[in-house]
Amino acid sequence: MRKAAFILAVLLLASACSLEFGIGQLGKNPFEDPVDLSEKWEIGYPADGVLQMERAGNASPSGDAITFPFVTDVHLRRENEHGNITHYHEEFKAFLRNGGFPFVVCLGDLMDNGSFFQDTQATDYIREVGNLANGNFIYTVGNHDLHSESRKSFSRLWSDRYGEGESTTMKHFVYGDLSIYMLDNASRTFGADQLGYLESALKADTRPYRILIAHENVFTGGVFDQTLAIFGAHMREANRLARIAAENGVSLILTGHHHKGDITYQMKGFAEYNAAAAHRHDTFMDLESRGYWYTVEIDPDAGEIRLVMYLAETGERVGTRSFTLNKAR
Repeated sequence: MRKAAFILAVLLLASACSLEFGIGQLGKNPFEDPVDLSEKWEIGYPADGVLQMERAGNASPSGDAITFPFVTDVHLRRENEHGNITHYHEEFKAFLRNGGFPFVVCLGDLMDNGSFFQDTQATDYIREVGNLANGNFIYTVGNHDLHSESRKSFSRLWSDRYGEGESTTMKHFVYGDLSIYMLDNASRTFGADQLGYLESALKADTRPYRILIAHENVFTGGVFDQTLAIFGAHMREANRLARIAAENGVSLILTGHHHKGDITYQMKGFAEYNAAAAHRHDTFMDLESRGYWYTVEIDPDAGEIRLVMYLAETGERVGTRSFTLNKAR
């Protein structure tokens, strides 16, 4: 019993989770005006807290199949006091240069504990990585991103692209037949407004394929690790989101936060994939990630979504997961 309690305590300490609560009330539906990812943009340097963005043309989808890369939990400036943390920024950028991808996704915690405006590393990362994918850098806010920033400053950072407003942490992106809904659960809650607006937007959506993305994992308990105790949405919210996803043709939810990751939760009608962190952290009991990035391949002909996992250190493909591609009616 003592041994089990000790292990659970270690898992809790390893999580380093923020305990902020609430995203506030939303004045309008943040998902009702989709952002078209077939547009090309050039991301410039920030000025007065705003990333400078300039239109650079169009990159229309060339077919039904869509492939895009994503990372999660990059944790820039995470301390390396014991020599057990490794980042793979240059390796990921080299991968993007050879891919011709229309957009790239970061599932949150780009920063470990810093400010966009006191340290340029985060905005440099967004600019350099984003410009290798048509300037379309989708950035889901994470709990660590809010350690030194607010949702207001996060929204201001993107206001040159999306306009002013508190809803920048929640967005609807479209590319061809694909809709991506970016959710905000960085404070361990979605809130009734966000879930209600999501359901309304999904019901009105005319695109057949839908993916949800968020920072913190939604479902929990499938693996004996820190997710058992403190991760995942409130059960009522998780159940509500599961119903919304199942009833509205969602195929997949992508989440991060957990670091160790590589966990699939197969639900009725859809799945959640909880991804591993982009940085490597060698720990006692192998609690964290070895460092990975991913691609998502939407294949309507095969009726599936293929998720390919790459070991960041070598760029080697180390795993593939297949999920049913639902077609919303």
